[in-house]
Amino acid sequence: MSDAPAGAPRSESSLLRRWGRRLLVAIVLLGGMWLIGLNLWLATSAPSVLSRRPDKLQVHYDRAWSVRPGRVHVRGLRLSAQTWRNQWQLELGSGVLDISLLSLLDRHFDLRLGRGDDVSFRLRRRGEPDESTSPERLAEEGLPALVDYEWTSALAERPPPRPHRWRITLRNVDLQD
Repeated sequence: MSDAPAGAPRSESSLLRRWGRRLLVAIVLLGGMWLIGLNLWLATSAPSVLSRRPDKLQVHYDRAWSVRPGRVHVRGLRLSAQTWRNQWQLELGSGVLDISLLSLLDRHFDLRLGRGDDVSFRLRRRGEPDESTSPERLAEEGLPALVDYEWTSALAERPPPRPHRWRITLRNVDLQD
């Protein structure tokens, strides 16, 4: 029971408490909906969206999930990419990736902290195939052909630059084999 008469206005502190509770409930609900939506996206369509240009970038993983914004846990990750000059592949058995979400709006993939196990990284320059750079020779030296990429020579000339390309920054990355 309140000491105030039935028609009297509520005190300012009770209004603040009530709006504070509403705001807290809204934040919790929005956060929960975001996490559910993100995890559904990671479980269903993320690899196809991220690999929309498979001639440039391919993303595959066995499982990925998130429990807070910007942090993704992943198992069986394989990233393969190629430019006019290089081809590379990163495989990660399991890991935790912290990604700056705001930097993605500026086409900047900023991985601030990463931990991973069972890591392998392969890089090769694209060039005119010869005896020293053939896929067979590279495989003999422990650098097998990159998955899903044919061995192709680099373009004769560098393609014209595109405005506002994606940038990648890796910080505080701790990889263990």
